[in-house]
Amino acid sequence: MTQSALTLFLPAALFAVGAIVARKYRNEWYFWTKPLPVAWILVWFFLHLDQRAGSESAWILTGLVLGLIGDILLLWKRSFLPGFVAFIGGHVAYVVAFAHSAWSLPLQFALLAFVPAAIYLVLAVPRLRKRSALPVVVSYMIFENAMFLFALNRDWDIGVFFASLGAFLFCLSDGFWGWNRFVRELENPGLFILGTYYPAQALIAWGVIYF
Repeated sequence: MTQSALTLFLPAALFAVGAIVARKYRNEWYFWTKPLPVAWILVWFFLHLDQRAGSESAWILTGLVLGLIGDILLLWKRSFLPGFVAFIGGHVAYVVAFAHSAWSLPLQFALLAFVPAAIYLVLAVPRLRKRSALPVVVSYMIFENAMFLFALNRDWDIGVFFASLGAFLFCLSDGFWGWNRFVRELENPGLFILGTYYPAQALIAWGVIYF
């Protein structure tokens, strides 16, 4: 298991550092480096599937593929809408993957999980540079929180912890992305957005495969 963890996280981390540095200093390399971490996570996940893999793994694989497509499409402004749709599709795939257990989370806990999203919207919406961005921001918040809640709702074990942590980091990443794109540019957006996004994908893949 330790060796498998190294083969997932070490290359993904190296590719991630390359993408973050390229975004900050050498933008011409960013187009080549941005997709590499998720591409590696996708390959690793596929190679570690076995005959016992069920529908959950298939949906996670679908989410990774759509995430990779979204990574590539969002490199160009003109393909923003297809990239956005790809990421929403990836979130839906993760929700379906996690939604196999009967609902067991207390209602109070589920509502509490939406409080950070509500605070984010209260802060972000009045500051949006374009009002047309409102549906995008709200959609991301809804699907991200749904993914996080369904990840938490599964029968608890260490794998659920990793997958839930990944879902939480995904929420942070999309929050940073939305703020940077639609509200105000962050000083080092790659560090905040990609620095949470790549670990999110890796942790979800790891949690589903090994636990």
